Amino acid sequence: MKQVTDRCYLFVNAFKHSTDAVLITDLEGKIIEVNQAFCDLFGWEHDEVIGKTPGILRAPQTSDSFYERMWQAIETKGEWKGEIVNKRKDGSLITVLLSITPIIEDGQKVGYMSIDIDLTEQIRLKQRAEHAERLAVIGKMAAKIAHEIRNPLASISLNAEILDDELKAEEMDRQEGHTLLKAIISEVDRLTHLTHDYLQFSKMSVLNPAPIEINTFLKELVHFTSGEAQQKKTALRFTPQKPLMVSVDENQLRVVLLNLLRNSMEAMEDGGEIEISLETREETFLIHVKDNGPGIPAEISNKIFEPFFSSKDLGTGLGLAISKQIVNAHNGSIFLEPSTDTGAHFIISLPLR
Repeated sequence: MKQVTDRCYLFVNAFKHSTDAVLITDLEGKIIEVNQAFCDLFGWEHDEVIGKTPGILRAPQTSDSFYERMWQAIETKGEWKGEIVNKRKDGSLITVLLSITPIIEDGQKVGYMSIDIDLTEQIRLKQRAEHAERLAVIGKMAAKIAHEIRNPLASISLNAEILDDELKAEEMDRQEGHTLLKAIISEVDRLTHLTHDYLQFSKMSVLNPAPIEINTFLKELVHFTSGEAQQKKTALRFTPQKPLMVSVDENQLRVVLLNLLRNSMEAMEDGGEIEISLETREETFLIHVKDNGPGIPAEISNKIFEPFFSSKDLGTGLGLAISKQIVNAHNGSIFLEPSTDTGAHFIISLPLR
């Protein structure tokens, strides 16, 4: 009996003094106990939360479907664990690592226990590391910009001088003048493209996520790029799946997918096929972009997302770096799937909510 009492004392002591926020509910979802760490983290007094539901922690942006998937995982797998944004008593938001498990007594489920671990410090350290990395990239960018802009400016200057001579000539060669003008316009377009990419990369991705039906979004994207694909003799294929609502910044996700599609089109000089497909997992959805072109050599596959790395003569090396930056801002990931087949296969993984 003493052993049982001692064990109960240890469990109670561990619960009270845990540095992680612990909450216990009954089977109806009513809160029956919380520890001091919970009160400290979320700003509630102990007696204020007893009898309430964990809904007091729900952030406005968390959807009903997210909680439905969460409870489905708890019922089928016996637990759920993941990052979630919760709300404090004062309305401020906090990102936590949450785990929920059933409480079993004599073989029967009698309640649920959740543990919240504050991720504020980890997020702050990650942001500091990203800021330091960005400063290093900006330094490299300055040198790269000077190098990239010098050549188009020299070409514009030279062609403008020759065009000036043509205009002063008694018998102007109109065809030669037209050719020189086209060369100048081409270099101006190149400079515009360069500055657009540099500006887009230098800006932090500020997201404006909103619910969209992802199949509809992808169908519209395929329609939007169909003309460009026809010019490149490329067939675009997408087979819609069952309707799926996701929360993304559709303008920025469009940038990512357009980068991938245009890279594939440029790689397939004699035309080819690009297949876009959709896959749903527990808390994420995947967008596959696969072509049947020459593929990406293994020796450079680990460098393609680095800023300024490019296998193209006139590329800025920022297209995939920008794509990675946007996907990371969505708390997702983008990667090149290793493949023994021909072609390149990119996968974008994003959270559903």
